[in-house]
Amino acid sequence: LHDIQSNQFRSKYEHSRAVLDGCFQDAVHAFSGGLDGALKIHDFNSSSGRIIGTHENAIKCVEYSPEMNCLLSGSWDCFVKMWDARTGHCIGNFLQ
Repeated sequence: LHDIQSNQFRSKYEHSRAVLDGCFQDAVHAFSGGLDGALKIHDFNSSSGRIIGTHENAIKCVEYSPEMNCLLSGSWDCFVKMWDARTGHCIGNFLQ
């Protein structure tokens, strides 16, 4: 992660394979998904990250909804999953 205003390296957040998409929840948290099928949340203050959910195949898109405080992830496994951003629990599973 790079700070574009200062052009400085800020932190490194890893997946076991390539990241395909990411989005910001706020100025401190971001989500990412990729070829490893893991959906991760990253905390910029603590430079930590953790898996909050998974798909059976690569995650191709990740989007956060501030109005509903939920996260949507779309995967090559043909499912779109809805996640509660507070708890990380899957609250919906939709076949594409």
